[in-house]
Amino acid sequence: MKTFVLTTVGSTGDVVPHLALARGLLARGHRVRVCSHSFHRDFFQKAAIDFVAVGAPLEVADFNRLMDLAAREGAPIKQFDVLVRQLFLREAARAFSDLTAAMSDADFAVCQRFDYVGQEAARKRGIPWASVTMVPQLIPTAEAPVYPTPNLGKTFSKMTWIALENMAEPTNKHAASVLRSLGCAPRKLDVAGASSPLLDLVPASPVLVQARGDWPRHVKLTGAWTVGAPADYQPDNKLADFLASKPLVFTFGSMGGSAGRDTAVLLLDAVARVGKPAIVQHGYSGLMTGASLPPRVMAVGHVPHDYLFRRASCVIHHAGAGTAHAALESGAPSAPVPHLFDQYYWAGRLHEIGIAPKVIFRHQMSAKKLAKHIEEALGMGARASALGARVAAEKGVEAAIAAIESVG
Repeated sequence: MKTFVLTTVGSTGDVVPHLALARGLLARGHRVRVCSHSFHRDFFQKAAIDFVAVGAPLEVADFNRLMDLAAREGAPIKQFDVLVRQLFLREAARAFSDLTAAMSDADFAVCQRFDYVGQEAARKRGIPWASVTMVPQLIPTAEAPVYPTPNLGKTFSKMTWIALENMAEPTNKHAASVLRSLGCAPRKLDVAGASSPLLDLVPASPVLVQARGDWPRHVKLTGAWTVGAPADYQPDNKLADFLASKPLVFTFGSMGGSAGRDTAVLLLDAVARVGKPAIVQHGYSGLMTGASLPPRVMAVGHVPHDYLFRRASCVIHHAGAGTAHAALESGAPSAPVPHLFDQYYWAGRLHEIGIAPKVIFRHQMSAKKLAKHIEEALGMGARASALGARVAAEKGVEAAIAAIESVG
C-alpha cells in the first residue's frame, strides 16, 4: 500500500477524472489525497476522499469572472495565458507551501499538466510523479499540425509547432519566472503546461483521440476516466418521469461565467424552436435558477452525467474534456458549443467521428443557429449509440493505475 497525492487545477471537467482515478487507487488498497481549489472540496468529501484545499480560497464567483476574462480573448493561446497568470499560478507561493506539506508522506504524485506548482512540490519532495495531459492536441507530433490546421505534410506540421512554441513563449517565460521565485530548479516547459519525463497519462478514449507514432514512449493513452452514477443514486419522481420522454439535456458545467441570464433566454428560445422537452443543468452560472419555465422544460442542479446523459436524446454542452467523454460514452449525440481553449478541439473531434454537427462557438450562438445545431445532431443517434458502447467497454482508470504501478 502506497500514499498517492493527486493535484489538479481548473474546472469541474479537470477535476472529475481525478475523482475516478482516486476511487480506482482506493479500490486497489492505496491511500489517496487530492489537492485542488477550495470550491472543489465537495466532490471529494462526498466520496470520502481526503481533500486538501491549496492556495488562496477560490469561490465559484471568482472562477466565473476568470472564465469571462479568458473568453474575451480571441485566440486559444491568449485564453491560456489568462488562465496561467490568474488561475494556475494564482498566489503560487501559498499554493507551493500547501502542496509541499500535503506531500509530506507521499510515495507518488499525479499532477495535472497545468498544475505547475503541484509538479514542483513533488520535485522538491524528491518523489516520483506522473503528469495528466487532458489536452492531447498539445503533445507535439510531426504526423499532424497544430489543431485545427490542415495537414499539408510533415515539414509543414513541424513549422506549425515551432510557430506555436513562439506564440507560447511569453506565457512560458512568466511561468518560469514565478517558479524560479519559489526556489524551483529550472526545467523546460512544454508548449502549454508541463509533463513528467517519467509517465504522462492521457485520460482519453482512442475512439476520440488518435495516438501518434512519434509520441514519447512514456506517453500513455489510457482510455477515459469517467465517474459513473453512484450505485444507490435515485432521482426524485418528477425527474424520473421527465426523463422518460428522452429530453434534450443542456449542460455548460463550469462555463457561462456571469452571462447566465442571457444564455437562459437564448436556450429557451432554441428549445421552443426544436419542439422537444428539455432539461437544463444550472451549472456554475446558475442557468434557469428562479426562472419561470414552460411545462416542457425542467431545470436541475447536480445529477450524475452518467445517469442523465444515457436518458437524453441529445446533449448540448461546452465540450470540456470530461463532459465530451461522458456524452460520448452515454451513446447520445452531441451538439457542442465550445467557449474557450481545449473545448474547440473536443468539439471538433466529436464532429469528426460523426456524432456531432459542425462546431458553433459560444460567441456566435443564436437561438436559430442552436436549434438547427440540435436538429442536425438528433439525426446522429445510431452512430453515437454504437461508438458509446465501444467507449463504455474501455478500462481507462485500470490502465492508468497499471501504468502508475509499473513506474512507482
